[in-house]
Amino acid sequence: AVLVEQTLEGALTTLEPDLKTMHAFNVDNPIGDLKKLKETSGEEVKRMQAHVQSLREQDSSVSRELARQRNILKKALAPGVQERSSLKSQWAERLEREIDMTNQQVETHKGYRTRKFEEAEQWRERLFQRRTHVAEQEEVVSKLDEELAELEHMKERQEGQHRVQISAARKLIAKQLRGLRATRGFKK
Repeated sequence: AVLVEQTLEGALTTLEPDLKTMHAFNVDNPIGDLKKLKETSGEEVKRMQAHVQSLREQDSSVSRELARQRNILKKALAPGVQERSSLKSQWAERLEREIDMTNQQVETHKGYRTRKFEEAEQWRERLFQRRTHVAEQEEVVSKLDEELAELEHMKERQEGQHRVQISAARKLIAKQLRGLRATRGFKK
């Protein structure tokens, strides 16, 4: 009984930091049916402790995987977003300058009129192609943003499920510990 009590106290000590943040555990709750608590074996307690540890490891593994995927997405998004913004403004400014220069040259040099208009058309075509490319990049970025949001939502959902399972395990361990203490004739 002393060994089981020490094991349960160790489990509660390990779980207490999480209990403060989750507000899912109340030591003052009624201890329930003492007969059932007395009949609970040490093996059941160990099984619950192993289950809690397994849930912790799963939660840690999911968190690490989500962090890794988030970093990959951030690295993939950052250069494309910056390059897209920079190229868009550069090409727009460059096109405006070229069109202005072309118009001035047409006014001052009538002989170059046809050639300069062709150059302006080429620049317009290039800008159109660049805009198309930028739109495709924006679509890719939008899809990556959606995938990131889905991963975040999945993480929150899994974390919620793990919290509920860990909370239930903690309550059971706490009830068993209180039951053991009650059978030994002392209260904490």
